[in-house]
Amino acid sequence: MGVRLNWTDYLGTIEYAHSTLIKASKGDSPFEIDTGRKERSSWQKGFSPNDA
Repeated sequence: MGVRLNWTDYLGTIEYAHSTLIKASKGDSPFEIDTGRKERSSWQKGFSPNDA
């Protein structure tokens, strides 16, 4: 059946990815709204809110 992964091990990464994505409707991310600053993430470079 293969390797079984514990999905709870990935919750922190999933939460970070979700909270730092810029939302097209607002133009900012939940992280920015919550903390008042933009999160700098190298994997987000090259993506825009309209890519979805």
